[in-house]
Formats: sequence, C-alpha cells, structure tokens
Amino acid sequence: MVSSHPFARAFSARLLQLSLLVSLILGLVSTAYTEQKGDPAPAKPAPYSAALKTEGTPIAFEPNLKQADARYKFLVHQNGLTMGFQGNGVEVRLATEAGGADRLGISFEGSQSGLASAEELLAGRVNYLRGSDPAAFQRNIPTYARVRYTSLYPGTDLVFYGNGSRLEHDFVLAPRADPSAIALAFTGMRRLQLTSAGDLLIQTAQASVTLRRPFAYQVTSHGKVEVAAAYRLRNDRVTFDVASYDHSLPLTIDPVLDYATFLGDAAINTAHIATDNAGNTYITSLVFDPTYPTTPGSLQPICASCSGTPDVVITKLSADGSGQVYSTFLGGTNYD
Repeated sequence: MVSSHPFARAFSARLLQLSLLVSLILGLVSTAYTEQKGDPAPAKPAPYSAALKTEGTPIAFEPNLKQADARYKFLVHQNGLTMGFQGNGVEVRLATEAGGADRLGISFEGSQSGLASAEELLAGRVNYLRGSDPAAFQRNIPTYARVRYTSLYPGTDLVFYGNGSRLEHDFVLAPRADPSAIALAFTGMRRLQLTSAGDLLIQTAQASVTLRRPFAYQVTSHGKVEVAAAYRLRNDRVTFDVASYDHSLPLTIDPVLDYATFLGDAAINTAHIATDNAGNTYITSLVFDPTYPTTPGSLQPICASCSGTPDVVITKLSADGSGQVYSTFLGGTNYD
C-alpha cells in the first residue's frame, strides 16, 4: 500500500524521477531500443555498458514518442529488462554478459488486436540525451503506472503494472468470460518448462524469465477468495487451468514475472549518484562509448581511451530533469 502522506508521495516521485532520468536519459542502460526498420534490436553496445542499479525503484511505463521502434506503443525499463508493448504481444529484452540483449517474444494467441492504453499519470518524466546533438534529444516524456489491453480476449483485459520493483500483469475477466481462451506463445527461448512449484521457467541464451505460479482470485462479499489455478504447457503453448469459481463475478489471474540476467556482472559498471540541496543530480561512471553526451566547453569533451579502455564521466543534471548542466570525460589513454 502506498502512503498518502505528502512527504512520502513527494519522496516517491523524486525517487522515480531520479531512477528514470539516470537509467534512461544518458543511454547507460544496455537494453535501450533504437529506431530501426525491421527486427527491433538494441543499439550496438560498447564492449562494456554502464548501468545504474535500480533495485527497489518504482516501475513506470512510457509512451513511445519516437525513442523506439514504431511498432511499440509503450516501453518499460527496469534492472536490465526492457519491454516493448505491441497490439497482440510484448517483446522482452534482457541484458546479457557481453553487453548485448537476449530477445524474448510473448504473443497472445487467438487474441483480438488489443487496444493498449496508459493509466495513472506519474510525476516522473523521461529524457533521452543520446549522442552529442541536442536537436536529437527527446525530452519530457510522461510516465504512467499501468498499461491496459482492453478486450484482449472477449470480456478479458490484460493489465501490466509494477508492484514495488516487480513487474506484474493481471488477466481481468468479466463475469462469464472464458479463461481457457487465454493462450501465450513464446519465441526466442531455448527452454520452456514447468517447475515442481508450478512456475513457468523460460530460458534464453544467456538469461531467464520466470512466470510464478498464477494466483487467481475473486472479490466477494466475504473479501478476496482464492481460486486454484495452474499453467498448462503443451507444444510451447501456455494456457491456464482454473478450478471451479463463481462465473457471476469477475475473476483475476495474476502471474508475477521475475527475471535474472547478468546485470551486476563485472561486464557492467555501476553509476554513482548524488544530489545537492537544489535538487541537481550528479553522476559518475566508467564508459566505453565515445558518443556519451558532453557539454560544450567542458574539461574533456572527447573520450581519450574509448577504443579499448574506459574513461570516467562526470555529469550534472538539472533539478527539473530537462537536461545536462555540465558533462565531461575525465581520464587518460589507459584504464581509469
């Protein structure tokens, strides 16, 4: 439950702004999308990619305002995971040890083309400051708490949202909607299996995703009543088995998505962050990318060693998140 205290709301909003600004603004996240035609692939990474560890920060969804492939209407980034939302499926990008990304596609088989929409505007804004040309920067992108696919199946909505730092999705069924109509198909995985605990384990080349055993429930006059539910796996196609329930009431099926990647490995360098009393944000990190944005007149606007070893970067972001106040490389020709 989120506190309604004004200080708590302000602190949560500030935390969200910082986590989004730092992990998205500066191009430090190794799973960032690029605008390319055809198969959507992440930007070609430097030998190592710097990333901010954001465990515990809120999950927020952003509309695609040309910061990603046009096939995606919304995006979400969190701890090495990037997810793009399409009309009848999602694509998950998971950071890998080599600095690239494994791709996992999840399609909603037999669905109607879902109308995806954002719900609950958040205080945080996202700015993409990629490269050295300010005209190419994308600023002030709003963020939302949820993405909803309305009538993905007859009488069934699909809602993605964050629960703390966990990404969850609920299938919300209206009275008399049919849960057996829901079907998930996967691409890009090497292994798909049900565990003894009833979880669905999905393994890609270098990462893994787990859909926890579904928790299904109805809200009745006696409160929330659990309904037994389980995955059914057949020929790489996943459906739900749901026990007897009251079809005159709505039903919610709630799987939790967990993921494990190599984020935090030696191949990824963590940024360090501080703020001053005026709300400005300061970031230091090691980067291999010579296109990291610096400001004119800075101490060292060009990377001295990015062809093989990293340079330190120091960046100051304005309190309102609208851009860089100051940014410079700092280092010699050897490893810093």
